[in-house]
Amino acid sequence: MKKFLSGLCAAILAMSIAPLANAVELESAPPQRTQIAIVYDTGEAIGSANQHEARPALSLSKLYLGMWVLRNGDNADKAKVENMIRFSEDATASYLDRKYPQAISEVIGNYGLTHSRYGGAWGNSTTSVSDVARFVSAIKYDPVAAPIIQGMRTAAPIAADGYPQNYGTSQLPSSEGTKFGWSDNHNVNGTVSFGPGYVVAASTFGSASDNTSDVKSSIRDTPAGIPGIPDIPGVLPGFNGGAELKQRLRCLVPEEAGAAVEQIIPDNVPIPQQLVTVLPQCR
Repeated sequence: MKKFLSGLCAAILAMSIAPLANAVELESAPPQRTQIAIVYDTGEAIGSANQHEARPALSLSKLYLGMWVLRNGDNADKAKVENMIRFSEDATASYLDRKYPQAISEVIGNYGLTHSRYGGAWGNSTTSVSDVARFVSAIKYDPVAAPIIQGMRTAAPIAADGYPQNYGTSQLPSSEGTKFGWSDNHNVNGTVSFGPGYVVAASTFGSASDNTSDVKSSIRDTPAGIPGIPDIPGVLPGFNGGAELKQRLRCLVPEEAGAAVEQIIPDNVPIPQQLVTVLPQCR
């Protein structure tokens, strides 16, 4: 039984970090106005030829600012991060940027974001979609970053300044959370989203609808289940969430092993039903 569980956990871990069969793929090059980058949970990265080009970071720089505050800021300021991301609050970002002027630069250095620069203020900073996608991929399962991820997952339909947050990579069918960015005159737009096994970012010298159309025309995202496995409402066809798997494992593994499993497998990672249903439910 121990050997079986060890093998099962190894298989689950491999599944949890590998891109799924339905993972987004860059099917064609976007127009030159748009750059796209995709980073899979395995670390594999792909993108358009211009994915490393430094462009206005827009409100995507709030991701960098927020991460520094969550690690190093005062508790009262940490509590501001989730809504800064959810509503893309400029006033909060400006307050945190003034209080912690080193924040964005240090995050750029700590995460090796080689195509990003702090411009003296969050709104003047530059980054590339390859940097943004790698950064979100790096923090996605970091407990410290939970307010950022939750803010992306629950992004408000309308931002604090009245701009709609409903375009770009958020329109991919498997997208689970998004940070949006736009220029004051709305002629530059960027988005970064995470989904099962991937992070994708896109920046467009154009409108929000241009960002959406270029993403949709360049990226394939067609969820597909496992043959012979029935679909379950609310999850990807043929998959269960990691939370259900961990619930079943609690009855079967020692307490210390269970604690490791809790840390390794995110609640929302898709696990093939074949691996979940082979385990008995706890009584």
